[in-house]
Amino acid sequence: MKTPSARLESLAHALRGLDRIVRTQPNARLHLLTAALVCAVGVYVGLGRAEWLWISVAIVLVWSAEAFNKALEQLADALHPALHPVSAGPRMWPRPRC
Repeated sequence: MKTPSARLESLAHALRGLDRIVRTQPNARLHLLTAALVCAVGVYVGLGRAEWLWISVAIVLVWSAEAFNKALEQLADALHPALHPVSAGPRMWPRPRC
């Protein structure tokens, strides 16, 4: 069983990862703003428990997909630093280097 200090350390690592995603991924900032707006509207209209559950699930799924995409991009960069036609794909802005 993890000690409370080990759990806090794990939480700190997770929060640093989220901070890095928000700082380096333009879409993550958009997801953060959208999630905040959805939550504000949900409070305003007085959503029930079930609605909050589904909104929470949707927000977690979007953030999980964004984090997984970031991890795959970093893995592709590590394995093949030069621009490769398969992993290049269309982009609206240059990929930030971490």
